[in-house]
Amino acid sequence: MPTAKNRLLHCAPSFRYLAPDLEVLEAQFTANENVLYAKRNVIKKMQLGAQSVVVKSFKPPGLFRAFIYTNLQKSKALRSYENALRLSELGILTPEPIAVIEYTRRYRLAESYYITRHYPHEYTMESVIHKIAASDRSIECPVQNQSVSILEAFVQFTFNMHQANVLHCDHNPNNTLVGEKDGVFEFAIIDLNRMRFKQLSLVQRLNEFVRLSDDPFVLSKISTTYAQCLGLQPNDCHEILMRLMRRRGRIRRAKQLFKKITGR
Repeated sequence: MPTAKNRLLHCAPSFRYLAPDLEVLEAQFTANENVLYAKRNVIKKMQLGAQSVVVKSFKPPGLFRAFIYTNLQKSKALRSYENALRLSELGILTPEPIAVIEYTRRYRLAESYYITRHYPHEYTMESVIHKIAASDRSIECPVQNQSVSILEAFVQFTFNMHQANVLHCDHNPNNTLVGEKDGVFEFAIIDLNRMRFKQLSLVQRLNEFVRLSDDPFVLSKISTTYAQCLGLQPNDCHEILMRLMRRRGRIRRAKQLFKKITGR
């Protein structure tokens, strides 16, 4: 366990009262078994005092990256925190950021944690898109109709995000949480460390959707809805989105071939 002198805390002003709880967060995180995700990074739901929180522990970087993140570039955890603060200023929903904790050893990043308030949600866009893709569209179904309505609202949400010059850069369906407030569905985005803030071209906007689905109906609904948001003809967006999907397919096949050849 790193010593206290190697510990760096960034805490939102409204949550500074949690500082004593944050002091022991690492030990609590290790002991906590409420795991939400555990692959490259580990995400757990926890309690900090009376506050229900979600803590993301980033995978420790390699030696070179560890040096970069300490001396030349902000860590993924810190970028997530700062991007969340900026989204809040723009009125774009994301789980409320509480703090970032970073540990360094010998001028290299060793561990990093990003802490947010828990955002109550029904599901992610993954389950919405799965219901649409798996449904029999020849039969009228209230569940399918609701899922299509949620997808259309999600595309409108993404359009509004783009209008604010926000590019998520990892807009896959598991990175959007779907909640409901006063009978209206709302969306909160997570996994913010790759995010960019800049003027966006139409190609950059539509490229955000290529990770969502391969289903033709879903892609058609996305391109049609986005075209409506921009006041364009549906084909204007659909042709670009299909071209981007084909490019992504070629890249994926090339990566698979490389792995097969190299045995990785």
